[in-house]
Amino acid sequence: MNIDTRYLIRWGVPGWIFILTVGFYYLLFVDSKNNRLSDLITDNATNLLSAAAFVLIIGIPIGYILNQIHHVWIWVWKVNHEEYFDYEMKLFQIFICHKNGEQIRERYKYLLTRVHELGGIVVALVISFLFILPHAIRNFSFCVLVFIVAMIVVWLFIKDSRDYYSKNLDSFTMYYVGMGSESIKKK
Repeated sequence: MNIDTRYLIRWGVPGWIFILTVGFYYLLFVDSKNNRLSDLITDNATNLLSAAAFVLIIGIPIGYILNQIHHVWIWVWKVNHEEYFDYEMKLFQIFICHKNGEQIRERYKYLLTRVHELGGIVVALVISFLFILPHAIRNFSFCVLVFIVAMIVVWLFIKDSRDYYSKNLDSFTMYYVGMGSESIKKK
């Protein structure tokens, strides 16, 4: 099986963000009193390397699942499939027949990839927030508030970036196909 490295990274990033966000919160606010996890990780270099390898490996399947959640949330639940498949066929015809079809395909692929990459990160931050929220409510402090506000600010920036690329993709496809995502949404 040949898996392109870029897919591993694309799937890994949301998983790594989820693990590191929840892990960082845990180290700061949950484990700070008894230091079991922090002692285990910092006792020696082998433990630190093992923890890093664990995060690296486990982040890929978690990130893949987070990407699938984004895909289902944005494309499967919200799109009229018949119209979307017709739209895809029109795009495919443009890629084949247009004199600049390869450049158009590359631009479309880039924009679509960015939408999905950023969407996976948005989902990772939302689910991280949901994991952290019960503990944060029970153990509220100024530091916890700062952490939560920082998460929300990062989430807003990533979501705005995702929305920007989504609108860019809609404009791009509207130009070539004459229809954007609004025309293929379920009624």
